[in-house]
Amino acid sequence: MNKEKNIKEFDYLTVEIKKEKAEEIIERYECFGWKIEDKRQNMFYENLYTVELCRRHQIANKDELQFLQVNMECDINDRGKLEKNKHAKSFIYSFSVGFVGLVAVIISLLSFFQFMNIKLIWGIIIGVLGAIMLASLPFYLHRSIPKEKANFINKDKILNDSIENCCKQAKKLLGVENEK
Repeated sequence: MNKEKNIKEFDYLTVEIKKEKAEEIIERYECFGWKIEDKRQNMFYENLYTVELCRRHQIANKDELQFLQVNMECDINDRGKLEKNKHAKSFIYSFSVGFVGLVAVIISLLSFFQFMNIKLIWGIIIGVLGAIMLASLPFYLHRSIPKEKANFINKDKILNDSIENCCKQAKKLLGVENEK
């Protein structure tokens, strides 16, 4: 933005927003009286916009609005983390069990072909345990992913409701009623 900023009359805010969430996030900030000054592609990341916002410096209930805005931003950040880690437990468990199971099968094969100094019976036992571990993964994932999805949906709804509540309160403080 090349325009000179009038910091005596206006407050300015710059936010980095993922492209797929841009319209939703900008709409949220507008509830707090912010208007878009500039929206441009981020210099370093293709999936981000850099959005410059401004609003009048002298507004009623500014402290309450800022408090609500901070709460909203925390909830938005928490939603992003929640979305990013939606299936983290399943991934970590699957990766760990899969790795150990694969190593066990490899050790079993190496002992079978006598590349390792392990008795054949121990190689077979290790191989069977590894195969059982690998075979159990689809059953585990079939049970755990729907649970994680349901948990995600519940937590996301709670965070979204909190964000909506902050926006409604901000609109009331600004004197904007009956809008979306």
